[in-house]
Amino acid sequence: MTDTSGELALATRRALLAKLGVAGVSALVAGPSLVAMVSAPDRVAPLEAALGPVERFTRGSLTRVTVVATRADAWLMRRDEAVGAVWVVRDAAGDFTVLSTICPHLGCGTVSTSDGFVCPCHDSHFSRTGARDSAKAGPAPRDLDPLPHRVAEGTLHCTWVRFKPGRADRVREVG
Repeated sequence: MTDTSGELALATRRALLAKLGVAGVSALVAGPSLVAMVSAPDRVAPLEAALGPVERFTRGSLTRVTVVATRADAWLMRRDEAVGAVWVVRDAAGDFTVLSTICPHLGCGTVSTSDGFVCPCHDSHFSRTGARDSAKAGPAPRDLDPLPHRVAEGTLHCTWVRFKPGRADRVREVG
């Protein structure tokens, strides 16, 4: 008779180690996705978006432009999704200002007026440069948020960023 208990124990240990090895490799592969899912399940990082050809924005104009981006989470990637909107202001000299359309009070969308912008939710008023109108400022704690922008090869681009509403300082939203 042969004693196989030692061989059986060795085979069982090898099988266990093989399973642990597979589990370890799986954790290394899936780990970053799981961390991303838990920490920021759906996010729009600051991104550069093309707003259109410079000729689209005439001097002295104020134009609302939808910002389109690719959104990604741990499982999905959604291309060409509207993530926000900006006001493109082009002054008489041809210089650009790009402002978020989001009111810094509670996050409502602003609308254009003959002399600038107003938040229809709580009546905060802003000039064409985005500054709060001192005569009728309303509850907005800061000016409209300016966004970085540049012109490249005849196209206006901006960096889309969302800021937390209800604060006097600009703090970028994450997630």
